[in-house]
Amino acid sequence: FVSANPTGPMHMGNARGGVLGDTLASVLSACGAEVSREFYVNDAGHQIDKFARSIYARCMQLTYGEEEHPFPEDGYQGDDIRELAKGFLARGEEEFPGGNREEFWMADMAEYGLSVNLPKMEADLRRYKIQYDTWFYESSLHNSGAVAETAECLTKAGWTYEKDGALWLKTAQIMRENLLKAGKKEKDIEKLDLKDDVLRRANGFYTY
Repeated sequence: FVSANPTGPMHMGNARGGVLGDTLASVLSACGAEVSREFYVNDAGHQIDKFARSIYARCMQLTYGEEEHPFPEDGYQGDDIRELAKGFLARGEEEFPGGNREEFWMADMAEYGLSVNLPKMEADLRRYKIQYDTWFYESSLHNSGAVAETAECLTKAGWTYEKDGALWLKTAQIMRENLLKAGKKEKDIEKLDLKDDVLRRANGFYTY
């Protein structure tokens, strides 16, 4: 529960989810259940790529001027990104490059941003007495090969198709067949807005 996006500071919606999740965990524990509290860290995929590129753009602007490097339209606009860029540049480990070397810096940008944001999240949660037993990282799933393997299994089973360069799951068909098995009438199913889901985007990133 909570599992806020680590690309920015937590907000009141995350706080609400934290209270609800932790309270439910406490109630279950009091009733004798074995409870484990887990924070799922979305540290992989499209949002992390956008996070890294946003920090990079701010670093370029701080180094060479805003007019020299436009900020990406879909980038994270918050002041926290500017502060992360300042912190990254302040490390002074090596001279920040000019020119088109964005891809070279992506992993470093993401790693630095997460190293700053995640401890802040932990501190915020401790302020209202929420402590997790596990911080599970999405990246560990990708690094293990489990995500790609699962997508391959679904493809072999005939539950996927490719469209516009992306890999799609036949969610609508799966839902329809399950509803029919459950006794739902065809006319009622047709009223539902059943849609397929993207498993792997055209840019190669898997969805979560």
